[in-house]
Parts: sequence; C-alpha cells; structure tokens
Amino acid sequence: MGQITDILKVDHGGEYALVINVKTTPREFSSILKQSRKEIREYLKSIGEMPSGVSFVGFYIWDDKAIEAIVGYPVKNRIQGKGLLKLFEIPPGLRVFAFHQGPYDSMGETYNKLEQWVADNGYKIVLPAYEYFYNSPKFPQELLLTKIEMVIAASESDV
Repeated sequence: MGQITDILKVDHGGEYALVINVKTTPREFSSILKQSRKEIREYLKSIGEMPSGVSFVGFYIWDDKAIEAIVGYPVKNRIQGKGLLKLFEIPPGLRVFAFHQGPYDSMGETYNKLEQWVADNGYKIVLPAYEYFYNSPKFPQELLLTKIEMVIAASESDV
C-alpha cells in the first residue's frame, strides 16, 4: 500500500526514552531489534513502569553493510537505565512525518517522498530518522503500520 497519510510538519516537544544502542548488520538487525525490545519491556515491568508510547528505532546509519541505531520505547519519567539500557532524551524540534502501511522492506518509496518534501521546502535532514511501530510482524505484512519521522532543520543556505 505505501504512504497512507499526508506528509506533515510538526514542532515536536521532546520526550524521554529508554533505549539500547545497536551496531549490527542488516542481516542480524531483525533478531537484535526483537531482543532489544524484549529487554526494555522486561526491565520496565521489573521497575513498575510502562512505556508512554510505541516502540521505535532511531537510525543513524543504514546501508547494505552496517546499521547504527537506537531501539527504544518512550517513557514518561527520567528512568534510571541498567547495563545496556540507557535513558535518552529525544530533543524538541521540527519533524516531518508520514505513515506507511505495508511490509518494512517497502518503505523506501515513503522515505523518498519525505526526502523530496524536505528538499522542496528548504530544509535539511538531521539524524536520526525515526520509525515508530504501531503493530508487529505478527500481523499480515500488508497491515504493518509504521510512522516514519525525520528531524529537520533550516538548510545551510537559509541560515
């Protein structure tokens, strides 16, 4: 199906998240993502807390050889991390996003449309780019719902 909403620009207020830093390969990413989410949920449960939103990944690098990202859940409070679990502050600022419905490997077209919007409107992309997962791979691939969000700033020529 692909992009299912308009591209919207918002002024994000910032929030806290409990995250795990991930450095891996595309081949291993799915299993590491699953394990990281599980570790975070179990830790939150063990301290009597719960996420304040859906799981997400913030990508710093994604190519055919390497992925560097954070995997996390937003949290309401400044929660003390443990081991690989770290408190992360998602900073406030401008974002552009759209929702994508369908398999994860089909999100390229939605990313391209967001990147084109950013260029056409005089902004530049600031990493990381976030993906918020509103359901899981347990659902049929055509029903997967993902919010793709890019942090943006005025382009250098506009400053």
